[in-house]
Amino acid sequence: MPVTMSEPLRKRLDSATFGIVATIKADGSPHLSVVWLERDGDEVRFAILHGSHKEKHLLRDPRMTLLVHPAGAPYGYASISGTVTFTHDGHDTIMDRLSYKYTGMPYAEYSPENAKDHDLVIVRLKPERIYDILE
Repeated sequence: MPVTMSEPLRKRLDSATFGIVATIKADGSPHLSVVWLERDGDEVRFAILHGSHKEKHLLRDPRMTLLVHPAGAPYGYASISGTVTFTHDGHDTIMDRLSYKYTGMPYAEYSPENAKDHDLVIVRLKPERIYDILE
């Protein structure tokens, strides 16, 4: 069953708010990390390094939760849980969009070393459950 995002959550995801990704390690314990993200309809996309812990965890178990906690709003947040899919296509474009969104400059200018040398994977989170207390 499709899950629809609230308008405040859509606006928050369209802003330069960071996301905290929670994946499950092989031993069952959580792994948390901060990501740049973007919304595509009611799905969320972000990029990770090929071979990273996040990728290994999500390949083994594609379930994850994303926490969106806006700076300056300590009691407002959204938790988006669902399953992910991966693609390698378009990682240069997504990194430029995200870099402009979060830094105001192209990714190659913001992080020249990373822009050249990293093999990135795009993760697409399809929400199955959303809890949101954003305004």
